[in-house]
Amino acid sequence: MRPLGPGVADDRRRDGELEVTVTGAGEPVLVIPTAVDPYELAPLAGLIADTGRYRVVQYRRRGSGGSSPADRPGTVAGEAADAAALLEALGVVRAHLVGASYSAAIALRLATDRPDLVHTLAVHEPPPTFVPRAAEFFTACHELLRDRAAYGARATLEAFEARMDGPTWRTDRDRLAPGSVAAIGREAELFFDHDIPALLSWRFDAELAGRIRCPVLSLGGTASGPWFAEVHTVLARWLPQARTVVLPGADHSMALHRAPEVADLVTAFLAEHPLP
Repeated sequence: MRPLGPGVADDRRRDGELEVTVTGAGEPVLVIPTAVDPYELAPLAGLIADTGRYRVVQYRRRGSGGSSPADRPGTVAGEAADAAALLEALGVVRAHLVGASYSAAIALRLATDRPDLVHTLAVHEPPPTFVPRAAEFFTACHELLRDRAAYGARATLEAFEARMDGPTWRTDRDRLAPGSVAAIGREAELFFDHDIPALLSWRFDAELAGRIRCPVLSLGGTASGPWFAEVHTVLARWLPQARTVVLPGADHSMALHRAPEVADLVTAFLAEHPLP
């Protein structure tokens, strides 16, 4: 457990503790856990640590694992404040950030709020709240919340996973990231009561993007659908320093299902931008 000092997010103090795992040695890399499955980025983090060049920090967000309880509803600003406080508690002055989907939103927020802490930013398909078809995404979120009220958090989240990753999602996830299925069930309420409200209130636009000065790697997949195709386009316009890489045939779960390829892209990017 790693205690967090007081931080400010949405005008609230955020004392607490986070369950933390640190592997490898070298330049610090913060792999921010995403929503739904707290283990989704663990294989990617392990591959980055295995290079022998990076000290990889993983943690469990508030409400997950052994970390402190989460605020409900949640905010992306609060998540970013926790990530910043964790880096400071570990004595990290600057770090590489890695995030996917929901945690890409956290990484972007941290890079705008605390650019002093962020050396590079590698993000995979942040939520499409800022694209031309954002209204469709918001409608889908509200439909999930209605289903959660009607059928319960766990049943709704398991049905969502089946739609996203197919009928073999349980065996696939536990094969690639052991413990995922049980964690998804345990933390279903966190997703609906904390994470979706956080997404619905998250704002990212050209002005905020302009505050990000560090090197950026923007990752995506050609099979992720039209919402995320728009994400790739908008980020490339708002972040002119970004390198955009879209993997053929990959979908929104590629950080898990194609972790070796993603790890190769991320580590090559980090090697181009070493910390002093």
